[in-house]
Amino acid sequence: MRERLGELFGRASAYLMDLRNQPERLVPVAVVLIVLNLIAISAGGPAEQVATTDREAADGLEPGEILPGEALPGELTEEGTVPGSPGARTGGRRGSSSSGGGGGAAAPPVTESQIKVGIPYVEDPGSANAAAGFAGIGQVDQKRAWEAMIKEVNKKPPHGRKVVPVWYSYTQNDVISKGASQIAQEQCAKWTREDPVFVAWSSGTDELRACLTKAGVAQIGGGLGFSYEETWKKYPYLVEHNSAALDRMAEFHVDQLHAKGFFSKCKNHSSTDPCVDGKPRIGLIRYDWPSYKAGSARMKKALAAHGLALCNGCEFEISYSNDNIAAQLDDATEVNNAINNCRTAKTVPAPGDTSTPPGPCTHMLFLGSTAGVRITLFYVQRAEDQGYRARLGFNTLDAPAAVRDFFTGQGQGEKYNNQFTNSLLVSYSPSSFDLRPDGYNDCKKLFTDAGETFGGSDDSAGNKDNQIPGYCDTAWYHLAAFNAAGPTVNLDTWLKGVANTGFIKSAGSFLMRTTATRHDGASAIRIGDWDAGRDCKCWKPVTGDIPV
Repeated sequence: MRERLGELFGRASAYLMDLRNQPERLVPVAVVLIVLNLIAISAGGPAEQVATTDREAADGLEPGEILPGEALPGELTEEGTVPGSPGARTGGRRGSSSSGGGGGAAAPPVTESQIKVGIPYVEDPGSANAAAGFAGIGQVDQKRAWEAMIKEVNKKPPHGRKVVPVWYSYTQNDVISKGASQIAQEQCAKWTREDPVFVAWSSGTDELRACLTKAGVAQIGGGLGFSYEETWKKYPYLVEHNSAALDRMAEFHVDQLHAKGFFSKCKNHSSTDPCVDGKPRIGLIRYDWPSYKAGSARMKKALAAHGLALCNGCEFEISYSNDNIAAQLDDATEVNNAINNCRTAKTVPAPGDTSTPPGPCTHMLFLGSTAGVRITLFYVQRAEDQGYRARLGFNTLDAPAAVRDFFTGQGQGEKYNNQFTNSLLVSYSPSSFDLRPDGYNDCKKLFTDAGETFGGSDDSAGNKDNQIPGYCDTAWYHLAAFNAAGPTVNLDTWLKGVANTGFIKSAGSFLMRTTATRHDGASAIRIGDWDAGRDCKCWKPVTGDIPV
């Protein structure tokens, strides 16, 4: 059974990559699920804004240099993070540079003609897949992909500043042997001390984000379901350009489901009983991390605004792990326990509560199935095995299309078909509906022009098509934000650019835009019904783009 679940993780995760749109995390599928703590990028600052202090002059240092062995503000050290003012970024310092050329002093982060960007990539993204027997799950050449994006930006660089990359490369063995914390420290040191950059084309863990924020680093990265309202307060220079914060998604998810009458209808299956007087019994299965708790709170507030609530005892918290295999496999047991509770009459109202009749849950919600689509996969498998069919309300991060593809590959299409019938999907990702936005073809041409191949024997699952939008959206967002920022580059103008991007061409979302008050860029959704027809078996949109 454990081998079966391991295969299930591997097959499904290939498809979830498109939803995450964070290319540096597009690593071998088998490893993504077991080690979902791959790290992103780091720091830098503008040459025009170098802080020259009296101490520096007294020490005989060039503007922006630091004393040998001195920690840079925001740097991860053995003693902790060194405090520093994000507005007072340092410029170049002595040391080697990976941004080009030989040894000597590293170039400043920003000049009149260039801007240095920290970019991580995995050197061997297909190795673990091949070793696990998933050789057909293609992986793009990550460095070549980023080089193609650099070329795209540098055709018409914002205000004449071309991107100069500062690379951080690592292998799958590094992910396992070093762990997330050490990789975060290495990246932070690379891009804040060894070769400072102004912006990182990546997001990352909170540990890395804290370091970069204190060092005054802008970040452009995809979301993974761990960001929520508090994230933007802690890390004001971070942008997740083509995803939605989990709590914001929870709110518009409920609002859109309610608008389509989702909660007023039941599947009328014998396992759930019909809705009584339009009063559904709503359950929620979610992970236990802070973003999921915040999403749950926002979801319950949105339900209350529509006169609805989760039924008593119908919220189930799953212990989340990103690197413990046993704990990940235990998700199956925890999800099954939730199903056993919800399919029985144990979900009775609280004493004195007459708003929701007792009985099985009639509707089930999820707050994202981060880390291998585990909750969605386990739910569909176990619920159908037990003949329990609630009406399901999916969101982008639940990745129901990935669940369909997995069970199709197993010859078990009846599992998802029975579960998905009369359910709804609210998603900001066209791939949820087997669609490609207009920008996708432009994106794929950038890759084919760079020498990437698609659909061959090493890509029989078509996974490369799912990976490339995250790269292109990063490059296109960089162009929009820095064009809007104006000719001077500092953190204030960066925020000005973020606030004024306008609508941006996207290869991976219906609409990409950030504002002064919203740094998560997914800005439109569509709602889809499950179409079980012979020629489709897909989520078919029943609306056009709806702004959110």
